[in-house]
Amino acid sequence: MKVLLVEDDEDDYLITRDLLSEIAQPTIDLEWVNSAARGREAIRDGRYKLILLDYHLGEQTGLEILRDAVAAGCKTPIILLTGQGDLEVDVEAMKAGAADYLIKGKIDAALLERAMRYAIERAQTLAMREKQLAAEVSNRARGEFLAIVSHELRSPLAVVLGCIDLLFDAELPPDQRELLEPIRRSGNHLKALVKDILEFSKLEAGKLAIEHVPCSPRALVAEVVAMVQANAAEAGVDVAVGAAEELPETIQTDPTRLRQILLNLVGNAIKFAGRGAVRLRMSMACADD
Repeated sequence: MKVLLVEDDEDDYLITRDLLSEIAQPTIDLEWVNSAARGREAIRDGRYKLILLDYHLGEQTGLEILRDAVAAGCKTPIILLTGQGDLEVDVEAMKAGAADYLIKGKIDAALLERAMRYAIERAQTLAMREKQLAAEVSNRARGEFLAIVSHELRSPLAVVLGCIDLLFDAELPPDQRELLEPIRRSGNHLKALVKDILEFSKLEAGKLAIEHVPCSPRALVAEVVAMVQANAAEAGVDVAVGAAEELPETIQTDPTRLRQILLNLVGNAIKFAGRGAVRLRMSMACADD
């Protein structure tokens, strides 16, 4: 474990080095700097697991260096060392962000090891909490962004679906009506997905409700095939569907999510098939009680 000691007294450095050498685990790799200026530079380096900082450093105090390090964003735990006990300095050290405050004449190897271990554990706990908070803020921002985007998509999508319905009401040739049908199915599917995006916060909270409504598996698969047919034809892939005789006419499921799963599976199959055929077979399996 790499430890920095900022100490302008060589005798105190030797005492601290000897105390650290008595610590069995972890092995301490001690680096010593003997001035405030070199200490500031070394702290900015950010290579250390822990910093031991003397209170008296010539014209400057360890408190000044500590405050500057914390203000600069230093996350390394810093233990302040002083030659005499002073409650006021102790309080100021804690307010400035010190992980601990130790009196040199009262330090032994066990006390130093315990103070270092606790300081590192507290720093790791704080870092973990900051990461969790940042992740929560990011998730909230992402959910808000998706909600805004979804609301913005709903209006133009409603116009598109409305125009498609008007075209269906018009007297169109059969071949044109046939072209409109997959567009309408895809539009309705997209509308359902936009609705799901609006429920994104529920999904992340584990509260997204799954529908259980009657649905025809054959009709749903037929919709999926119609939606991917254009891509399949362009890729030179034939999409075929087969169904086992025991397949029920109606099942209880969430048709929107099942449709999306099938679209992903069949779409990937077409994408990676190259040329040839993609075959989708439907059958029923009974789970054991």
